[in-house]
Amino acid sequence: MARERISCFATPTLARASASTSGFYEWMFNGARVYEAFADTHPILKAERFTGEPVTFETFPHAIACALLGRDVASAKQKRTQRRRLLEELGLDTTELKSIDSLDAVLCAVAAQRLIQGKSRAYGDGVGGYIFVPTPV
Repeated sequence: MARERISCFATPTLARASASTSGFYEWMFNGARVYEAFADTHPILKAERFTGEPVTFETFPHAIACALLGRDVASAKQKRTQRRRLLEELGLDTTELKSIDSLDAVLCAVAAQRLIQGKSRAYGDGVGGYIFVPTPV
């Protein structure tokens, strides 16, 4: 993703994240708890492609926006407007989506749909994990 100039957060070691007092890494701990809760029935996808069995996977809204809008167009400063417009251009009704978190959740659902359809790209590897983003249509 870095080669394509798609910015993302670097993941610190567990010790470093746990030692942080800012609370910034709570979103990562929450994500880990979700993965743990589903591990028995929906293990983390460790292949580059979805093969049909129940899985969990990682994606994130900025990368989805970059993939669908173009990395030079997607803007963190304009994310609310751009992401809403992107969803509307995909034919989705956004009138009930009041927060950026709601918009981002729907973007992640779009990424899940594209993963199932075989229309996604995997960044990373099986050992460190993959991040899946949709391929442009």
